[in-house]
Amino acid sequence: MDRDTRQHLRRLVGRFYDQRADSFSGTRRHPWPGWRRLLELLPPGRLRVLDAGCGNARLGTFLAASWPPGVDYVGLDAGVGLLEHARHALGTACGPPSRWRLAQADLLDEHDLERALEGLGEPAEGGRGFDLVALMGVLHHVPGEAERGALLRRLGRRLAPGGLLAATVWRADRAPGFAAKVLSWETVRDALPDPARLEAGDHLLGWAGDDGPPRYCHFADDAEVDRLVAASELDEVERFHDDGPNGASNLYVMLRHRAA
Repeated sequence: MDRDTRQHLRRLVGRFYDQRADSFSGTRRHPWPGWRRLLELLPPGRLRVLDAGCGNARLGTFLAASWPPGVDYVGLDAGVGLLEHARHALGTACGPPSRWRLAQADLLDEHDLERALEGLGEPAEGGRGFDLVALMGVLHHVPGEAERGALLRRLGRRLAPGGLLAATVWRADRAPGFAAKVLSWETVRDALPDPARLEAGDHLLGWAGDDGPPRYCHFADDAEVDRLVAASELDEVERFHDDGPNGASNLYVMLRHRAA
């Protein structure tokens, strides 16, 4: 995918979350069932967690309530509105921010990611790493397979030896009624000049029946997931489906740091 197309799709995603932060957060208050399985794969003891694309931090509040040894949580998101929801949720569930920190960051900009982590007191790559790096509900908003693979590699370098990168691949395209939710590129105001530049699996989705900005979403097939795992330079632990009415809305991909 060419740079101009990627930038256009990224603007669509940013505009959606800028304008729909409140309504989106309101529908994202409960933990995903698949997170219970995630707990079984984590190392013992207090956890250092990087929640990349944290949204309203519901993973952080889930871990705080579900991991007795405790959690040191770092949440990053590009959306100012969602970060405000995250601060409120973490303050309510976890108390003063002595064990949680938040920052705005563009995950697809390596320099911005490093700036945000440095601003939170995190060392540069190769220093103290995270036991868990979570990428929940993010990959489908990253335009271009090469960018998705680069993001996995970038975040994998932030793992402690033996640490776990847990990513989800949204499988909404396999649910009944999916086609009715898809918007045509040709009829949307922000349509691309040349939809032929898109990749297979790229779609525009509306939101809750309104006429606000659409979401760009990419739905990766199994062959692409295999390529993304290979590109991550991490060892695959397992894959499993969970979440949603049919228990298969998300494909979880668990990747482990190659400890020396």
